[in-house]
Formats: sequence, structure tokens, C-alpha cells
Amino acid sequence: MAADQLPSAYDFFRNAAISSPKLSPDGRHLALIAYSSKGDERRTLAVAPVDNLRKLSVVAYFDDADVASFEWVNNQRLVFGLVDNQSPKGLQHGSGLYAVN
Repeated sequence: MAADQLPSAYDFFRNAAISSPKLSPDGRHLALIAYSSKGDERRTLAVAPVDNLRKLSVVAYFDDADVASFEWVNNQRLVFGLVDNQSPKGLQHGSGLYAVN
């Protein structure tokens, strides 16, 4: 898109492709929330080494839920919460606190 063109309404209001980047306590890994590459609009939890961010690895993916938030517990462990962004709030299932190494 040229600098003099305005973005479409869809592009302006859509969710960011990645969000919530956080460094591990030792600063060697970066974790973030990203859209699934499966095209299903699900939010995943992914981690990459800081020295090679192209080696992004999905560490938590669910076909019926989205990663809502996460925190580093230590250098190898993340805790995260889930929500279903494709269902009404009254029909949420599987919420809670989960962990992954």
C-alpha cells in the first residue's frame, strides 16, 4: 500500500497478527500470541529463540479455543489461559489455567 493510500476499514480494525510478546526471564526466548497458520482464526502460543526469530514454534494450539494470555513461570515453562473467541461468553468451555514446557 502506498503511503498516500488509506487502509481499508477491515485492515484498520482487524486484530494484530501477533500480540503480547514477552521475553523469558533469561532473555533467550520470546513468546507471543499469534494467529494459527491453519486459517481458522484461532490464537496460538508460540516461542522463538531471540537469536533466530524465524524459528517460531507453536507450543499451544487448540481447534476449539484461543490463547487469551500467558506468563513465563521460569526459562522453560509458560502458563496460559484460554477463551473461545468464536463463541458467546455464556457458552465458554475449557477455560482455566494451563502450562506448557
